[in-house]
Amino acid sequence: MLSVRGLKAGYGAALAVRDLSFDAGACAVTALLGANGAGKTTTMLAISGLLPVRAGEIRFEGRPAANIGNDRLVRLGIVQVPQGRQVFPQMTVRENLELGAFLRRDGGIAADLDRVFGHFPRLAERAGQAAGTLSGGEQQMLAIGRALMARPKLLLLDEPSLGLAPVVVDAVYAIIRRLAEDGLAILLAEQNVAKALSVASRGFVLENGRVIAAGSSAELGATDFVRKAYLG
Repeated sequence: MLSVRGLKAGYGAALAVRDLSFDAGACAVTALLGANGAGKTTTMLAISGLLPVRAGEIRFEGRPAANIGNDRLVRLGIVQVPQGRQVFPQMTVRENLELGAFLRRDGGIAADLDRVFGHFPRLAERAGQAAGTLSGGEQQMLAIGRALMARPKLLLLDEPSLGLAPVVVDAVYAIIRRLAEDGLAILLAEQNVAKALSVASRGFVLENGRVIAAGSSAELGATDFVRKAYLG
């Protein structure tokens, strides 16, 4: 579904991603793993069109997808849940969700809103509440729900466990697992390697903007390098 080859991207004169290559398949969770500063967020921003690709190739469903603009990528089916959630705090939960469907011109928005509320009953209970008054976990649910309103084919999740209590991380990952079981393709960038491997079918370990290890979740979880560096 997604193919990345020789990707280079960064900020100013500095390259954060260097010659990065990986694939993400349909109906599966693919994990980008690594410590803070490994290049995971830069990769996600480049794929979603929010950061220019300086070199390399990104293809989505066989079509070129590098530097074509975030709005066009959303229409193609690539939708990102950003790091730090970034909800609109003064707007209600319902209004935040409706913004996720901003580019849509079909008649299924109301049904999809009901579907999101089905996934996240807590959001349904707080539909008229200002998003800024939600807990961190509820805001993460809202950010995921907002992305689902765009009807993604590929959902990009950037550090969904960041800043959340362990019990809330468990709840968020239960949602990720359910979405994957429903057939949604997910590209997951995560420092919490154990949680990521619990839902991903395949993972790529990044360091200094390059892939240093790759394999199935079972293979990565069994390697001494990953166990010592990330799993304790």
